[in-house]
Amino acid sequence: MRPVARKKENLESLTQATITVAQDGTPMMDGRPVGKGGGPCPLEIPVGCAVPPTWPPPPDFFEQIIICFSRGKDSLVLLHRALATYPKDRLLVVTNLLGDEHEGMIEEVKAICAHLGLPLLFTWKNEKRCSQFGPEPPAEVMDLMLSLVRRNKARLDRNRAAVQAVDADGADGEDLEERSVWPGSQTPFCTSNGKSGPTDVVLANLERAWKMASTGRESAWPGNQAPFCTSEGKAQPTNKLVKAQRGSRLLILTGERRQESVSRSFKPEYSIRSASPTVPRLVLWRRMILDWTEQEVYSFLDQNRISLPEAYALGYSRYSCVLCVHKSMAEQTLSFTLEWRRAAARVALEEELHSPFWAYTYGEHQGWRAIWELTYGPWKGIPAEQPPIRPEALALIEGLRKCKRAA
Repeated sequence: MRPVARKKENLESLTQATITVAQDGTPMMDGRPVGKGGGPCPLEIPVGCAVPPTWPPPPDFFEQIIICFSRGKDSLVLLHRALATYPKDRLLVVTNLLGDEHEGMIEEVKAICAHLGLPLLFTWKNEKRCSQFGPEPPAEVMDLMLSLVRRNKARLDRNRAAVQAVDADGADGEDLEERSVWPGSQTPFCTSNGKSGPTDVVLANLERAWKMASTGRESAWPGNQAPFCTSEGKAQPTNKLVKAQRGSRLLILTGERRQESVSRSFKPEYSIRSASPTVPRLVLWRRMILDWTEQEVYSFLDQNRISLPEAYALGYSRYSCVLCVHKSMAEQTLSFTLEWRRAAARVALEEELHSPFWAYTYGEHQGWRAIWELTYGPWKGIPAEQPPIRPEALALIEGLRKCKRAA
């Protein structure tokens, strides 16, 4: 069931409210049904699932607590706050791998968990894009973005072919839609279940194809407003891992902060990840440091002498994928100098598919090639050795580090 949206002040007022269960099994809080618009509980907990005795739920209510850990500054705070809040023997650390991690990241995560005495599992996608998890990832994790781009390119080619076929036939959009809805006498698909669902899918795909053809800005690359990694590289594998865990009361902890983005500023601290009355299991999702500021994060790390990854000292503002689509032009330039082979592979794929990544521009060039031109000069294919870094790129990186030191 969906979480009920509440204002921040209402969430802050949820201090140890007592939850009871009525004779018919309905969870009650302050004499009113939970999740039915009454009572201070912000969640719709379905009948049949375990109900926390108080709200917020006490730490020992959960049989297992899964900590999503990326080695970044926020997840470092999350990890230590969880260790101080919840029973240690119920904690499980999970690290999602996308195939574009910083060098040494996996070994660092292992070392941290071993030092703290916490069990650790990794998740990743295999070559068939199936979610996998285990204590030891493969030697080379598939780069999820490159796999996605090749798949998207195939879809774009199919859409382009559909548009060209319509243009050659001389049909306009209304005629196409009419023919799609009304099958001809030679195609009686309406006698099966192909009338409603498939037609809607066809029309939706053609509509997207027309939009891409009219704007001329089609691309197989995900934009920085389309964080594919969250759904495909994190949520899907984590969901599979959670289903494999035992217990009827689970909690997932993540390190989002309101200050990071507008969308995250509207997130509640607690929400339901999954719940079903037929399979009595409640999985709650807690964003444990949601109201922390960046300054509070750094202060916590300094006070507790928790070391940050080297990436922050190099100038990065966050410890995400090396070529994360959310990075600034300056940070991408830094990534191109540190991981030039990985960067060259992206430019080569961009050129092979004739599909630019629209997020970056330099001179007359778009996408990954634009960053390459800024960093190394004209693209001449994948080089055998790292080319000399251009002075303009070095100045941009130095400016990035100065801003980092000033902050």
